[in-house]
Amino acid sequence: MRLIGVLGYAGLLPFVFFVVSAFFKTAWLYLNPFFAFVSYSAVILGFLGGVIWGRQLGTSDTASSAPALIFSNLFALVACLALLISSFGLSLIGLSLIVLSLAYVALLIAERDLLFEQRQDYPASYPTMRYWLTGAVVGLHLVMLWLYYN
Repeated sequence: MRLIGVLGYAGLLPFVFFVVSAFFKTAWLYLNPFFAFVSYSAVILGFLGGVIWGRQLGTSDTASSAPALIFSNLFALVACLALLISSFGLSLIGLSLIVLSLAYVALLIAERDLLFEQRQDYPASYPTMRYWLTGAVVGLHLVMLWLYYN
């Protein structure tokens, strides 16, 4: 679990980097920090949806795993939608940030309801880590949203 925790919290670093870059109005390798933030966020949301998918592969009861499998695909589609919205122009980055923020909260609720309470093979500290990481990620999205509109 130690490596999972280190990797989980290290995953916040690109979010923080792009927020700092947006705050100081700097581009890294000529990349707009708002678009980079949305892109990274979409990738991470898709990855987390894939984690739900992967957790269901080991179950033999397909009827009880169906909601989790469907949700895992929905989160990947929402991530793609947010990325596509932002690709239409920087004027729509704010909408992408809102969509992604809501998706992270919905993902945590789905994980809690579909996985954490039903499966006992998670390390005890994993749900707590996910709550902290989701709170940090959503908070960084809100900071980025504020920077975008100011």
